[in-house]
Amino acid sequence: MNRLKLEEKLKRYIRADGRSQAAVARKLGYTPDTFNKWVRGVNRMPDGVIADFCTLLTLTPVDHAELLNLAGYAVPETLLQRRERGQTHGDARPVAGLVFATHITPEGRAIDPGTTFAPNVADLYAVFRADSTIPGTTVSVEDPAPNAYYAYLRINDEPTISTLGWRWYFNGDVVNEFEMPVQPGNIVWLQCFSYENEGIFCDPPFGLGEYRIVILLGGNPALSSQILVTPPH
Repeated sequence: MNRLKLEEKLKRYIRADGRSQAAVARKLGYTPDTFNKWVRGVNRMPDGVIADFCTLLTLTPVDHAELLNLAGYAVPETLLQRRERGQTHGDARPVAGLVFATHITPEGRAIDPGTTFAPNVADLYAVFRADSTIPGTTVSVEDPAPNAYYAYLRINDEPTISTLGWRWYFNGDVVNEFEMPVQPGNIVWLQCFSYENEGIFCDPPFGLGEYRIVILLGGNPALSSQILVTPPH
């Protein structure tokens, strides 16, 4: 592992992104101290974290391969193809429909789309494929990847909806509800976040278990999906 060169590269990418190192760490789901030890080479940064870092900062496959080399990992031959398909390390992803993510890139692309989450996640976004968005919307990206999911939606110029929102059910009760007016051309997204950064599902009325999340258009249910909140591994 080339510790000094890796630290130099990581810090340069973070400076170019404009966020602080601590902000990047939290966005990736780690404490600033843990992330700082990876950056400085005190501990070896996992290859999965490198992949998420590259996605968050929208780095190129060449950048990704270089960071893997500097960290002492073999670069998979399928790296370019895997990144093109929007795949990362981890479980297989759903292929369509309404799913969710805890991290997105600056352009709104989901890093970890899925339907199972730990209780201590600080953010949760509704994310959509370009071919399966909410009626009256399109994903707000010029050239969406076919199998990627995106949080940011653009309201069509001739909208069929006046409001957009969601409603969360847990154990039969409504535990979260939000709705906003929309206008043609608006860029919108649905996000729940923890004000204290301690985890959305850590305190009542939330908890471990299954949630049903319903997307509302004009106050009426339009589509829904389930998520499962399980103890962290």
